[in-house]
Amino acid sequence: MIEKLNNYNKVITYIERTKTRLQKKHLPFNDIHYYDAKRLEGIQQGIPLFENLSMAQIVQIAKDAIEFVIRRGCSNMCTHCYANAKPEIHHKQRNKLTTISYEDFKKFCNGFKELSNRLGFKALGSDRKYVTLFHDGDSSLVYLQDKKGKTHDYLDLAKEINKLTNSYVLFDTSGWNIQDKVTQKRMEELVQKAKNVKKYGFLRFNISINPFSPFYEKSLMYRFEGNKEKAEKFRNIYTDRMANVIYTMSPIFDYDYYRINFILRAFPDNYKEVKGYNADALRYLISEIINKVEKLYIKDYQTGQKVVCSMEQAQGYIKDIESKIVFIQPIGLSGRAAENFKNKVNIEPEKIMQNHNTDDYIASIIDVNGKVYFTDFKSTTKTDIQLNYKNKNAETPQIFPLSED
Repeated sequence: MIEKLNNYNKVITYIERTKTRLQKKHLPFNDIHYYDAKRLEGIQQGIPLFENLSMAQIVQIAKDAIEFVIRRGCSNMCTHCYANAKPEIHHKQRNKLTTISYEDFKKFCNGFKELSNRLGFKALGSDRKYVTLFHDGDSSLVYLQDKKGKTHDYLDLAKEINKLTNSYVLFDTSGWNIQDKVTQKRMEELVQKAKNVKKYGFLRFNISINPFSPFYEKSLMYRFEGNKEKAEKFRNIYTDRMANVIYTMSPIFDYDYYRINFILRAFPDNYKEVKGYNADALRYLISEIINKVEKLYIKDYQTGQKVVCSMEQAQGYIKDIESKIVFIQPIGLSGRAAENFKNKVNIEPEKIMQNHNTDDYIASIIDVNGKVYFTDFKSTTKTDIQLNYKNKNAETPQIFPLSED
């Protein structure tokens, strides 16, 4: 016991001396990467989350930890998905763990909070700009329930991660089923909560609009077959869905214009091999969606004024949306896109702009069972590092794109 106490005191002394040295050199004293992991060894002892982990491993987890995965699986099945996401039910049918338990989530938060208290600075507080609560899931479907049945939505969970990291937390969605009343209600309540910028200003909303939705793909298929009725039906399913997403999230514009952004991806217009998936096709989709959003505003103003209280407000929303739906990014041939379009696009994959700028950038992913992966968003490597979750022995869906190297 005395030996442990002496070792602990040595670590604290090392931290204090290093803080002073870093401050004199105008270097960030509150970044764990500036400390020697070996000399920090022992400060983690007694924290249940880090059982059997060395400080060197913990520092590796903290190094650019960007995905704190809450839930695996996405029902959208977009054909360009770099993470090759499949519906959650697909994984559950194969007895895969798809959701972190609320108890493990709290264990994670409490573990890093305690470590931060001992260090005197945030263990996860490096200079990362943003973090996420997903890998291959849509944020609209991310929430947890505790043992008492209480629901903790994306905002509740993101707030805890923000406390640990001081980073922006991203909420990415490609849309949810309009008929899913439970999700719709949860999103409406989330938007109302997000109005509190002082409390939830760390959250950034990204709405993905693209020509890779399976509904739009079916529309293309029927159009090429000459079946205009079915082509129009499935196109409307997609545009109605995305119009509803924008309509539902519009009140956030009132409180912070910069909190909502749009992710627009398509093949360049000169890629004739993928007609219907290029930027020009996406522009037509966007035009239809904006027209439908405007109709939703008008209907809302005339009936319940749930979102829009005046036509001036509606016009302001449309102006905000149009100012943001501008830049269309070329997609990268990674993940599902590489499989679905490799024989259709007559160009080398590396010549196409990737979904992420990953030059010399490695991030870490913490899966729902505490397993840690490293990724550059083109390939992902499994490590032997794992947090001491209750569900640490459960098998999870494979992380894509996974490298065996």
